[in-house]
Amino acid sequence: MDYVLSLIRVLDHLQWESCYYIGHSVGGQLGLYLCSLWPQRVKKLVLLDAIGPFYTRTDRYLSHNRLLLDNILRTEEQFSSKKRPVYTYQEAVDRIMTSRYSQFTEEAAKILIKRSLTKSSDNGFVFTPDQRLKVHLTSFLNEEQQLQVCATFVDGKYKYSFMDKQF
Repeated sequence: MDYVLSLIRVLDHLQWESCYYIGHSVGGQLGLYLCSLWPQRVKKLVLLDAIGPFYTRTDRYLSHNRLLLDNILRTEEQFSSKKRPVYTYQEAVDRIMTSRYSQFTEEAAKILIKRSLTKSSDNGFVFTPDQRLKVHLTSFLNEEQQLQVCATFVDGKYKYSFMDKQF
């Protein structure tokens, strides 16, 4: 949720009353929360390959969060001592195409890769995003809470499906 607050801060800094929001992956989930919490700030919401909602049962909450925190510490240690992998351009494109939950065409992968690939000193390419951002502590809402978020968008014009429930 701290990222959602960051989005509000950016909008306030730019002095934008509202915006058109396009979110990919985690950004899609953030857009969903932003639009649910501050609907007046989002004119249109577009989600691309957004992550699905996750929740943790109450009896597993502490052990789950401990696992997340251990993963963060392990990832920080791993990336502080290792050199980033080097790929050929085609290997990098293939990695983008095969490492997603949804299918990407080669054309889409080449478009997406422009923002995350740079030439390395080893005559290859490295991905530039900080891999530690893939491991984070996030609020896992239960099914009822997630339904409340999604219910914000029910306006008679659209039909939504979530956890086998139709809106």
